[in-house]
Amino acid sequence: MREAANQRLVWLFLFAIAVPSVAVAWIGARLIRQDQELVESRRIDEQRRIVGDHAERPDLAAKYTAFLEDQFAAHQAMAQLFTAAAAVPLTPAQLESLRALGYIQ
Repeated sequence: MREAANQRLVWLFLFAIAVPSVAVAWIGARLIRQDQELVESRRIDEQRRIVGDHAERPDLAAKYTAFLEDQFAAHQAMAQLFTAAAAVPLTPAQLESLRALGYIQ
């Protein structure tokens, strides 16, 4: 009789632990799924908003594209003004520093 009572207590204890554990795991999984759905929904809304912005103001897209192309051309022209420097001899201290940093062997 005593053994049956102990066995019953063990089963009740396991049941009392298992049911809330399963409930918490299920709620957690459901929360993660809802969060993923929310992230996806926000991503789709953001894409629609961006597409809408471009559709509303095609003049701005053309204006900034032209501006960026002009800036790129200006930077390429400026780069032509600079040439490679002549070889500069390094001091033994500079060479040792470069070796210590692993830039030369």
